[in-house]
Amino acid sequence: MLPNGNLKLIDRKKDLVKLQGGEYVSLNKVESIIKLLSYIDNCCLVADSYKSNCVLLACANVKRIKDYIKEENDENVENPDKLTSEQVFDYLEKNTKLVQKLTKEMEDHCRQHGLERFEIPTRISFVRESWVPDSGLVTDSLKLKRKEIENFYKKNIETLYK
Repeated sequence: MLPNGNLKLIDRKKDLVKLQGGEYVSLNKVESIIKLLSYIDNCCLVADSYKSNCVLLACANVKRIKDYIKEENDENVENPDKLTSEQVFDYLEKNTKLVQKLTKEMEDHCRQHGLERFEIPTRISFVRESWVPDSGLVTDSLKLKRKEIENFYKKNIETLYK
């Protein structure tokens, strides 16, 4: 309620999640800011009301991730441009240093866009699957099907919250 008696709508009720500390997180608001990052094509913020933080499932932009791999100057990778998508995801799974760098960049980006500490995801999991309507994880208009995504990536989410 505003001081003049008007009701201010913040977001749709189904889009708000109350965290353990009592803070409300608008999932779409945070996702729209994170999607501005060049290395993320699509993402789904997961907020558990029994946890004090959020985590992120992200579809990586493979071409941009290859650029980050080039910057790493890893001797184990001869030519990052010739890596297949599967090899890029394998590299991300093995190289926690790069994932930490990308997470830090995302946190800085979120702070620059005015997100509160509790709204910023603390960990990222890059998923191998493309989120297309045929996968059943998004609608025909490419809106996220949150329940399906959370069920499909249940193990990833549990790992992120550990």
